[in-house]
Amino acid sequence: MYSTLPIVDSQGEQTNPADDAVVADTGALDAGMYEVLVTASSSADAQFALQRRNAANDTTVGDVIGFYTATSTPVQLIFTLFVDHSQRLRVIMDDALTGTCWVSIVATRVQ
Repeated sequence: MYSTLPIVDSQGEQTNPADDAVVADTGALDAGMYEVLVTASSSADAQFALQRRNAANDTTVGDVIGFYTATSTPVQLIFTLFVDHSQRLRVIMDDALTGTCWVSIVATRVQ
């Protein structure tokens, strides 16, 4: 049996984050199917990307999921993703932001 305790991360409020800045990261995960909740908010329109990274955390594997937030309009997105052993899920800035943002990721293994 595997743990179903959620993995939660946020890098906290980010001010003027650069393109590709990591704003949330699960760290290495056990292999399995995960339900992933991403919550994001920003003080100006912002573009983000959810990535699945290899075990060494030096290459993105699989498709990248891009999403936007509008000024002062929080979003919550739910995904179901398969992760291989020691891969991680992370959210990065997909463009620089002049302003602030807060992003969190919650990954719960479902099988």
